[in-house]
Amino acid sequence: MIINEDEMMQNHMLSHNENMQGTCELTCLFMRTFASCGSLPDAMWIFRSLEKKNVFSWSTIISIHSRINKFEHTLSLYYEMVRSSSIRPDFRCILAALKACSALSSLQNGKIVHDDAVWK
Repeated sequence: MIINEDEMMQNHMLSHNENMQGTCELTCLFMRTFASCGSLPDAMWIFRSLEKKNVFSWSTIISIHSRINKFEHTLSLYYEMVRSSSIRPDFRCILAALKACSALSSLQNGKIVHDDAVWK
């Protein structure tokens, strides 16, 4: 079996995930790298494996979904963040969510996201 360079990089990054819990910048970089290589499931796996999610990890995964036009998932993750944590969305989360609302022609969701931005 021949392993290509992408698979080697992914295996290396996944094997070091346990050590990334305290390094948000590195974790977010790995998520963006996987997504840019076309491996959104690996980026989501890294995100879901985080014990403590912060505004940077949330905004990274939400922005990734928005950037690749996964708008339903963008809004789903946005609402999950708002409901399940005390973390307030930052401007990246708000912009990604508003982009999703616009692409989905969802005025109702747009109003909710707007209210979150104004309330902030």
